[in-house]
Amino acid sequence: MMRIVGVVILYQPDIDMVITRINTYLPQLQKLLIYDNSDFLNLRLKKVIEEQNDSKIEYVFFGENGGISKRLNAAANYAITNGYDYL
Repeated sequence: MMRIVGVVILYQPDIDMVITRINTYLPQLQKLLIYDNSDFLNLRLKKVIEEQNDSKIEYVFFGENGGISKRLNAAANYAITNGYDYL
């Protein structure tokens, strides 16, 4: 079985849209990384993600906009380190 980790990189997201979209592809993943590049922690977003109560989701808030490539590199390193086949 292929092990797939997904990554979503956020910046000031529409929370309802994020949750709707996440729920469409979460079943096909073994792990989902949600990397939040927003400048300020959105407590509603954090709460909604935590309410998903899914151990496959890992939410990380950075407190700065580090750019997409920096977060993709971090996700790639996570995938390699943890033995995933695809990102």
